[in-house]
Amino acid sequence: MSDIMRPMSIGHLMNWALSEYKKKGSIFGIDKLVHYTSGQALPIYEEKIESPFGPAAGPNTQLAQNIIASYVAGSRFFELKTVQVMDGAELSACVAKPCITAGDECYNCEWSTELYVSQAYAEYVKAWVVCKILAKELGLGNPDGFVFNMSVGYDLEGIKSEKVNTFIDDMIEAKDTEVFKECINWALENVDSFENVDADYIKSISSNISSSITESTLHGCPPDEIERIATYLITEKHLHTFIKCNPTLLGYEYFPVHEELGYSTITFGQIQGGYQPYVVPDACTIFIDCRLAPPITDQIIVQHFYKIIKEIETQIPGIKISYDITGNRPYIEKNPDSILLKNLKEAVEAETKQKAVVKAFTGYTDTAVIAGRLHNTECMSYGPGSLQYAHKPDEFVEIRDIIRCEKVMNHLVMSLCEER
Repeated sequence: MSDIMRPMSIGHLMNWALSEYKKKGSIFGIDKLVHYTSGQALPIYEEKIESPFGPAAGPNTQLAQNIIASYVAGSRFFELKTVQVMDGAELSACVAKPCITAGDECYNCEWSTELYVSQAYAEYVKAWVVCKILAKELGLGNPDGFVFNMSVGYDLEGIKSEKVNTFIDDMIEAKDTEVFKECINWALENVDSFENVDADYIKSISSNISSSITESTLHGCPPDEIERIATYLITEKHLHTFIKCNPTLLGYEYFPVHEELGYSTITFGQIQGGYQPYVVPDACTIFIDCRLAPPITDQIIVQHFYKIIKEIETQIPGIKISYDITGNRPYIEKNPDSILLKNLKEAVEAETKQKAVVKAFTGYTDTAVIAGRLHNTECMSYGPGSLQYAHKPDEFVEIRDIIRCEKVMNHLVMSLCEER
């Protein structure tokens, strides 16, 4: 197999796909085409996907035929192969071949696309148009039921370069690019090749190839640089932005994971604003749920938000941002020296004849409220039922579980009284 990738024209791709399907019922070797006919889809940004599955950025999202093969196999979310300012021959000279191998032990020294950025762009546009046509022609599902997600790297300077910036802009709106016009014109000129696709449908194919992007960073990329890139993509390019964050790459200090409580999370749960869908709102309210785990504190989060607010107010003249903390419940760590915990474990083991298992609960209970307000580490939760049924329809607790807890609690109270 050659290590040089050779892109095919839109005509070559379409003729190959249609002729193979007519002869064998397959497309690019995929003989089990997946059809989504229920009409159901999942919302994502302002778009929708018929399935949450699809390939991540890699060799399988580099050439148009690979993307098309993934689509007919059922994929509906595509993270396209990463592009960066270094491309083509310059990049190929830096990457050992094969860049991914698993002959004995697996290793990967793959980087971004080895195509030139302009070639990569053409592959993504061709794949987009072909998938739109095949969706309609073969009844594979809703033609608007899949999403292309850009991927760029690896530093802000490279992303803002003319080469990568042009790529991003043309992915957002492709109507004036030569490759998009070439694809649409080919389809119109060959409309007789289709049974279920007509000229009006071809003309209606969206030229918005992608409205989302993944920020890909090299190993050891400074956290501040990651933040600058994300801020640029969100505030200046107005893209829905993913950040590939791996704790082992960013380091424990930046992305700490608590042994029991896990890592801190942030959720933008609700956004309210405006009074008509076609009127630009003068204000909006965003509800942000931060669930913290040691060693991240509320003070750290407040300082971080304050910094972001000041940066936005500086970048956008006239905008004013304020915040209110509506709830501030501290996390509660387990006290390994707790007398109550020691006695509870003994009571459980005595009454159930099984070893007591102590686990941290990442939700919030009345126990945590009391412990947090009173700074009392002798607080813990023990009771009947299974967490997998909590807050679910038809939630229930088995009677034998209630009886078990009654015995354990009686034993615990007696043991504490005897110690006193």
